[in-house]
Amino acid sequence: MGLQEPLIRQEDQQPYRDGHERIFGKQTPAYLKKASETTMDTSKVITINYDFGTGKELPYLTGLEAITRDQSFTTNCIVFFSFTQIFERGYDDVKIVKQDGSYISAKELLDNTGEYTDREIRRAHNLQKLFCAGALKWKKDQDESN
Repeated sequence: MGLQEPLIRQEDQQPYRDGHERIFGKQTPAYLKKASETTMDTSKVITINYDFGTGKELPYLTGLEAITRDQSFTTNCIVFFSFTQIFERGYDDVKIVKQDGSYISAKELLDNTGEYTDREIRRAHNLQKLFCAGALKWKKDQDESN
């Protein structure tokens, strides 16, 4: 089956056979721990890949575990696109990203600059509904060179 490097439990220093550590009685993929150890950026961001995948996106339940551990993560779940993640759970931003580099930032939506929508955005708005209804425009990445 080709296991990756085994993780060691602190309790008894025995590796799990499936290559995963257990947190809160559930399995957490090994790459979730590795990403947090190697990340130099201290900002907490949830990135939602919209039209592509890298193979490292977390499923919904694992994303919830990452939130309880105060970790940045990448997912495909639109459920995490809300102001709740920023104001109640302490994340710096939640972004939906397209493969071409364009994005929608929850934090920038509150600036009401008109880049994403002509509407005035408040914390009470349901970002998931606005996004799914097509009320938000994509912003091109400024680092993109043409």
